[in-house]
Amino acid sequence: MGYKWFDHKNITPQYEFGYGLSYTSFKYDNLKVNAKRDGKSSKVTATVSVKNSGSVDGAEIVQAYLTFPDNAGEPPKLLRGFEKVFIKKGKCETVKFTLGSTELSIWDTESASWVVPSGKFILHIGASSRDIKKSASFSL
Repeated sequence: MGYKWFDHKNITPQYEFGYGLSYTSFKYDNLKVNAKRDGKSSKVTATVSVKNSGSVDGAEIVQAYLTFPDNAGEPPKLLRGFEKVFIKKGKCETVKFTLGSTELSIWDTESASWVVPSGKFILHIGASSRDIKKSASFSL
């Protein structure tokens, strides 16, 4: 069992996936998502600003989770990327995620192949699977 099962069953774990402690705090802002679908190729680019709002330098592991369209039958959120950034106190860094066809695909049993479903996706950016700071939707 993992975070996907806990999320699906609405069970709050003692420590969520990606949980970590820090001596400082971070503020997330300005999530921007750009989605493109060209024939069989799909690409989503997202950027988010992360500011060290605490009193000491520190590191944050920024995580990207994806919610697939309802008709895809996938768990509520799937981890699709993460970036560790070191940020000096009071400073801000822009974190970029690029999701290609691999990260946007699900296994289709009828066609026995990986497919990118059509519909509304939601990209969640946060510090853990339960500590989501920003979300944005896009369609493919």
